[in-house]
Amino acid sequence: MNDNARKTGYLIMATLCWGIAIPFSKMVLPALSPAWLIVLQIAASVAVLACLAAVQRVSLQGIAPAQIAVVALIGMLEPRGAYYLGFVGMQSTSALHTAVIFALEPLGILAFNIVLFRFRVDGRLLVAGVVALMGVVVITLGDASADGHASLRGDAFVFAGVMVAALYVSLSTQAVTLPSATAMLLIQQAGSLLLALVLLGIDAGGSGPHRLPAWPAVWPALAIGVLQFTLAFLFYFRGARDNASYWSVVVLNLIPVVGIAASILILGESASPIYFVGGAITIGAALYTHLRERRSEPGPARA
Repeated sequence: MNDNARKTGYLIMATLCWGIAIPFSKMVLPALSPAWLIVLQIAASVAVLACLAAVQRVSLQGIAPAQIAVVALIGMLEPRGAYYLGFVGMQSTSALHTAVIFALEPLGILAFNIVLFRFRVDGRLLVAGVVALMGVVVITLGDASADGHASLRGDAFVFAGVMVAALYVSLSTQAVTLPSATAMLLIQQAGSLLLALVLLGIDAGGSGPHRLPAWPAVWPALAIGVLQFTLAFLFYFRGARDNASYWSVVVLNLIPVVGIAASILILGESASPIYFVGGAITIGAALYTHLRERRSEPGPARA
């Protein structure tokens, strides 16, 4: 297997992990608050990453403290920031809506690359971005009566979480990277866990979940954390490293496809035709965006 095929496999595995995790996270939310769920998931991932770093004998020697601090700050965006917003949204919307809104992440990454790193992009890509957004609007507004578990408020929180995740990917791939993907993820998620614990303490002081959740709710959260924060992130960064940005982004469009299928199979959520219409619009526009980007090969504009 050549290097490109191996990296493609890593990227596809990452999207499978993220997509399958959507309905499972939805399943455990009734038993856990979003604050507790994110803490448990990140803690499980940090523990596994720490063990992996020890086995690989990963060292932080030679990395400037300032760079470590920047990596940790970026890590606070995701998992903590992005997934907390997503979990809050999932409490009042369906896993199907969540899966389809995930299709906007590649377009968000492209937008942040344009704004922050002066990537050039032609007008057709911007039009495709608007079309993708229309697909999400079709789903969120067109079938409210058919799915009593969905709401505009929940969709808005999920959308905000997806945009925070897009910012995280843009910064992690364009602004600062470390030689070891394991070291980078461990630092990022340790920073994210620190923020999550602080905010959990604030949440506990304000409204009261002082006791630890029951074990039957804890172990699924830990397992999902390893799936979507350890495995998915390791697969993604190993596949994205030294890859052109369009390829490492285009495969993210598989997340809503996997998420929709998993939501139907695992949660038994019903999918009316409007889901497939809106989903096809969004995923098709996002796919076109990055295929077009691949042909034009945009890069940072020179001063």
